[in-house]
Amino acid sequence: MYDITNAQTLKRLSEWVQLAKNYKEDVPILLVGNKIDLEQKREVSKEQIERFKVNNKISESMEISLETGENVEEMFLRLTKMLLNKLDGKKRKKRK
Repeated sequence: MYDITNAQTLKRLSEWVQLAKNYKEDVPILLVGNKIDLEQKREVSKEQIERFKVNNKISESMEISLETGENVEEMFLRLTKMLLNKLDGKKRKKRK
């Protein structure tokens, strides 16, 4: 998770993504930007996020507001689907 109003949080995110991938190369990652209720103070552009996703091989991203609750439920649903798809893929590999 990064703060759309603070570009520094994106720098820390690179470290966290690398740590996760060092642990498990194919770990599902959902990149989440918070504070969309403060769009007028945005420091992290959507173009920066797209570049970040490409550079870090992340396919899923979204933006939320913990303040208003916007997209929070959707975030949990997407993350759950990603994890279930990952587990389902492992089960299929074992069957073959």
